[in-house]
Amino acid sequence: MIRYAEEFARRNQYPSIRFDAFSMNDTANAVYTKKVYDLVGTVRFRKGIFNCYEKVLK
Repeated sequence: MIRYAEEFARRNQYPSIRFDAFSMNDTANAVYTKKVYDLVGTVRFRKGIFNCYEKVLK
């Protein structure tokens, strides 16, 4: 899914791509870190705090 989203964004000339993950979801947070997404902030929703990730596309 991440690979598809990145390829779609590049084809359509998006400058970056963003994802968020529930802060307590260690697996999702590890995946985004492994895929070289930068942690750029957090946001609070009813469920709790979510980490916001961004990758600038080249």
